[in-house]
Amino acid sequence: MGPDGRLALLQDGDVVLVDAETHRTHTHFLAGAQDLWMLIRWNGFRPRAQGLDEPVSFAADSDSTAAAVAPDSTTAAGVASAAVVAPATVAAVPRPPDVPATADARKPVPPVKHAFTLSFAALLSEDRAKLMAAGIKVDGKPVRVVPSMREGTQVYRIVFGPFDTREEAERTGRRTGLPYWVYEGAP
Repeated sequence: MGPDGRLALLQDGDVVLVDAETHRTHTHFLAGAQDLWMLIRWNGFRPRAQGLDEPVSFAADSDSTAAAVAPDSTTAAGVASAAVVAPATVAAVPRPPDVPATADARKPVPPVKHAFTLSFAALLSEDRAKLMAAGIKVDGKPVRVVPSMREGTQVYRIVFGPFDTREEAERTGRRTGLPYWVYEGAP
């Protein structure tokens, strides 16, 4: 049983999601028995905010492989067999401003426009994604299959959008009657 109360059943090589109480078919996945299924509650791929990751920068003359060499105890009077190397210093990297600069500082910077996308599925097979996408219409319009990389793996997302607001995307997703996720960003 999935987190939404639906059962995933195998029927002639297909996977069918049915309501646990009424046994009414909700979604039919052609040739879905060939895939690995994990029924989980998931809210989609969430891109990280730009300001979270800052690259590390080292001084131009630093050598990250240099290490201090301990004195050789077998030499006379404990004289070091090699010079001790001082640790490298890390140069401070200034954080870029959150608001982009304009040519004329007196002019206001336009606000950044956010986009939101409906995602219906993310599959490893492009053919399966196209087959599934062919059966989905949103307000009479077709959805798209968008290839992308996720942690080094090629995935094919079935998406529709973009929308100006999360609320608009949520309303549209509810109208489809299909399971969906809303994520921030253009498809």
